Amino acid sequence: MSLKAFLEARKEADASAAKLLSEMEALQGRIAEQLADEITKLETVGGKIVNSTANITRIGAIVALSEQLIGDELWLTAVGDYIASMDTVNDGVLAYMRSLGPIDEEPLLALNRQFKTLVANTLTNPQTYAGNVFLPVAQDLAASITQQATITEAIDSVALVVEGSEDSLGPIAGDIGPIAIDVSKVSERSITQQAADQLDVKFYFYQGSEIDTTRKFCEDRRGKYWHKKEVEAWASLEWDGKVEGTNTKTIFIWLGGWYGKEKGCRHALVPVARRDVPPADIARMKAAG
Repeated sequence: MSLKAFLEARKEADASAAKLLSEMEALQGRIAEQLADEITKLETVGGKIVNSTANITRIGAIVALSEQLIGDELWLTAVGDYIASMDTVNDGVLAYMRSLGPIDEEPLLALNRQFKTLVANTLTNPQTYAGNVFLPVAQDLAASITQQATITEAIDSVALVVEGSEDSLGPIAGDIGPIAIDVSKVSERSITQQAADQLDVKFYFYQGSEIDTTRKFCEDRRGKYWHKKEVEAWASLEWDGKVEGTNTKTIFIWLGGWYGKEKGCRHALVPVARRDVPPADIARMKAAG
């Protein structure tokens, strides 16, 4: 696989991440609908929810029903598709790295399996969503009941907690989604770097598109070629979002670090053969020693 073909194939990873976030928004919608349906069953008087022991007791059951949606067929299929995309990305990495030289694939495949298991377990475990979704929902329901809100007010309030607003993606797509995507990015980088270490790669290409949250660290490096020693030297620098403890080894994994709500750097450090490095960059590296 050529460098150009590999860079093109990497776009599939970004497409898979976007699809996962879309499925997360759909999951949030289903949870909000389930909650709305259950809220309408609360006891009311004069159009307002009664502040009663019976209604308060119902909170646990309402939340429990919504938690079941984490295991529904639609969500499990979405998670399965995302896990499959990690295999597709891994296959592309291995195919490309083979073009640079012979590699021992067994440890790389094992690493991919471990990361896939981590992502799958995280996304299908209701406990993952407890602090971000279901506890806030329970608290919001309790407030609506004790304040004797109307059914409509309670539904709208819970929907805001679950689905977010125009300025917020909601807790699943906005908080949990980026973490899951970060894990897959770290998986790709870890596998790539292990293969690069096997081949003693000396040159890299900083690849990735520019987005609204791109930091100057990445802006200054993306689309350019770098020597391994230059990359290692970045670890001694300071920048907004740098992961604490970044060193000459982990810089290849963390790259630009984090942004906002633990949203990790979306760029990639792609190993390249010397033949693919432009002469001007080779000259710059030589001049730098």
